[in-house]
Amino acid sequence: MAGAAPEAVASALARFGGVARRFEHRGQAAGVVLVDDYAHLPTEVGAVLATARSGGFARVVAVFQPHRFSRTEALWSSFGGAFDDADVLYVTDVYPSGEAPRPGVSGRLVADAVLRDRPGADVRYVARREDLLDALVGELRDGDLCLTMGAGDLTAVPDQLRARLGAS
Repeated sequence: MAGAAPEAVASALARFGGVARRFEHRGQAAGVVLVDDYAHLPTEVGAVLATARSGGFARVVAVFQPHRFSRTEALWSSFGGAFDDADVLYVTDVYPSGEAPRPGVSGRLVADAVLRDRPGADVRYVARREDLLDALVGELRDGDLCLTMGAGDLTAVPDQLRARLGAS
């Protein structure tokens, strides 16, 4: 923007809509704030959760979907400390993004890494989406932040939760 006319800069900034899926507020239901983020690598997850922790919520309930079997196999152990700022963590199964499943590679590896680094942490591995939604509806309460993270189809969960929490 160096050398650009101030009016042109102001006009461009006014049209900028932000970055999708970066701490994106997706609504609120039953006193629960629903936020979605594209974070799917350990450092991104840690940074997003640190931001969430600073928001003054009663609890940060994180929901994480590992992305790709190859990436999960390579990085699962690095996720151990990434979820330190989550009060409760739900880990789903891997979003394959076109990859074939690999023996022994699932979201359970990420959950186990967190439990290894934080014994006693409230971590739950839930492979099926419907089971996840049921568990979250039973878990979430007024004042919570429900933060979904991942590069896959978990981005649909905040809307599904809003519909279900609003109906309960």
